[in-house]
Amino acid sequence: MLPLLAFLPVVVSAASLDVTDKDALGTASHQVAANLIKLFQESTGGDGAFNQASNSWFVSGEMWGGIFDHSRWTGDKSFDTIAATALGNASYNEQQDLLGGDMRTFNEKTLGKWNDDISWWALSMMAGVEIYGNDAVMPGSGKFITVAATTWAENLEQWDNQCGGGIYWSRDRTDSGRKNYKNTITNGEFMALGARLAYMTRNMTYLDWSVKAYDWMKNVGMITSDYHVYDGAQAPNCGADTLVKTEWTYSYGVIIQALVYMHRTTPTASYLSDAAQFAKVAIAKFASNGGIGDLCEASGNCGRDPPTFKAQLVKGLAYLYNVIDDADVKTSIQGSIDASMTNLVKNCDANWWCPLEWTGGATGMNSPYGQYTTLELMNAVAAVHGVKINNTSPGLVPVKAASNSGTSYWNGFSVPSGVAAMVVSYFVFQRL
Repeated sequence: MLPLLAFLPVVVSAASLDVTDKDALGTASHQVAANLIKLFQESTGGDGAFNQASNSWFVSGEMWGGIFDHSRWTGDKSFDTIAATALGNASYNEQQDLLGGDMRTFNEKTLGKWNDDISWWALSMMAGVEIYGNDAVMPGSGKFITVAATTWAENLEQWDNQCGGGIYWSRDRTDSGRKNYKNTITNGEFMALGARLAYMTRNMTYLDWSVKAYDWMKNVGMITSDYHVYDGAQAPNCGADTLVKTEWTYSYGVIIQALVYMHRTTPTASYLSDAAQFAKVAIAKFASNGGIGDLCEASGNCGRDPPTFKAQLVKGLAYLYNVIDDADVKTSIQGSIDASMTNLVKNCDANWWCPLEWTGGATGMNSPYGQYTTLELMNAVAAVHGVKINNTSPGLVPVKAASNSGTSYWNGFSVPSGVAAMVVSYFVFQRL
């Protein structure tokens, strides 16, 4: 006969967090980041990305920006060298190009490296630049800022006069389904990347193009006069009959991010006031259930990647919170972030493995997506409330760029990199 204990339910200890407790927030944030890194080390293909059978390449690029923002807001630099090495691997080390240099055509047409995809990686590189400076080098590769600037230029190549301007979503003009689509996320990332490059280099050409991209999105109706952000439209005319009016959290987030950096580069009041208006609309639209989430999450019909989009919204809100003086806007941002954190914590376990949802539910536990979105929310909480962390890691140590020997290293483990890993990823690549 089994003991009575065997019939008792298993109780899993849940996490708890007082967001105003700076020590507790620091401990929790470090653990969430450590969990994400653990998953990376268990699933990487050696190309700087998580296993692409279950994680889209572009989301991996976003994740490293989450690690650097963790470093930015908490001062915990424990994972910066791992992030920097991954970014170097993704840019083909000595090639210093997310499209792979002489592999560019293959990557554009076969691996699905589209303009929005490469820009997420480049924005993560800029997060590293802002912590370590313009001369910071990715281990085994070149400077963060060099690859970011190359990516910006590769996006600019995709700007043409169809619809009066704008950058295409796909880099492949033979892609019959999406070759003519110009969308907000791609142009918003271009706007944000240019603003961040302008902020760090003081080269105002970057800023000029950010302004041009912003004006173009407004002119074609992707951004409305009442600060709604629609998905995109079809060239050659991008008319109202082709406008896709779906609204996503990350579209708002990247526009807010861009405007914050445009303001930081040149203190034009309208940039900050516009960012505040986008934040108000986004919070009203996406935080009505007590926590932030895309509209498709309530129905469970998002697909694989959209539940991660909200991470970019809280990133943008955190950036805005730290530059704006408007008390009402700050209170609204804090309220939506705190509510999201309160809801999320209910479904995290004691080791800070957390789900994808911030409004209830527990899908995505022990997954890179769940840990990444949790990390970005933790970053936003730290940006709003401040944090204390007892960590003495020096972070990324400046190193001289090295030639690519075909193998990259971090934490004592060697992993394959380069063409072989990228060809393998073709067979598992998925895209919505």
